[in-house]
Amino acid sequence: MNSNTFFDFSPEKSYRIIVHKDEIRVFAFSSDNKWFASGSWDNLVILWKILDNDGKKSIKKHKMLGGHCGSITSLKFCEDNHYLISGSKDGTV
Repeated sequence: MNSNTFFDFSPEKSYRIIVHKDEIRVFAFSSDNKWFASGSWDNLVILWKILDNDGKKSIKKHKMLGGHCGSITSLKFCEDNHYLISGSKDGTV
C-alpha cells in the first residue's frame, strides 16, 4: 500500500494518509477550512473532515467517492462548500 504525507502548512505538523492506493495528484480545501479533498491516480476522491479540538488539528476520512475511470486531475469546492467538483483523465467532471 502506498502512503502519502499531507502537510497542513503549520510549523512541524503533517498527517500521514494511507488510504489512497496510488500517488495523490491533487487536493483542495473548502473556503471555511473544515474540509479537504484528495484525488489520486487510483481514480478515487476522498473527502476529509478537518477537526479542531482546542487548537489541535486532526483529520478524519469522511467519504470515498468513486465513479471516474481515470486518474483525478482537478478538484474544486464551490464557494458555498456544498459541492465538490472533480475532473479526471477519463474526460469526465
